Amino acid sequence: MANRSVLLTAYSRDVKCYVSNIILGSAANLELVFRMQKRVLRVLLGLKPGQSCKGKFRENKLMTVPATYVYRAVLFARKLRPWFEDMKFDHDFSTLRADLMIVPRHRMKFFERCASFSIIKILNHIGDGVLSCPTVKIKSVLKKYFINAEFYSVKDFFQSSVPALADQMGE
Repeated sequence: MANRSVLLTAYSRDVKCYVSNIILGSAANLELVFRMQKRVLRVLLGLKPGQSCKGKFRENKLMTVPATYVYRAVLFARKLRPWFEDMKFDHDFSTLRADLMIVPRHRMKFFERCASFSIIKILNHIGDGVLSCPTVKIKSVLKKYFINAEFYSVKDFFQSSVPALADQMGE
């Protein structure tokens, strides 16, 4: 079997690229793609089938598929910053979370699966002016955060608190 560092390089080049591109399309198959990612990681690390990968992503400095999805969503929003900034509440009151964006009203589950809806929810969860920070800073801070957090689902991300993220963005 090849050297572990060679295999991790191949993983980074091929699997990571594939995962990043498929994620931009839809979050519908996220769980399936994540299962495939765990299989590949088990093969790379010589783990037995079904053996837990918890901690292995962090040890190898790899983001999970759900973390990559959220990461890519933030970077996408950063590219389309003017459109997403227009989604903010526009009022003259001093409120705690003035950076929150308006989540459009809807009556269909289909709308909740749209990229714009997901991105607004993600940005509202991260908050604290993530769109106004330099892209390089966003990339480094979020990548470090997602590798350490090792989210196994997007739901885990929404259930987490992101306390240090806002402080790190300002540094």
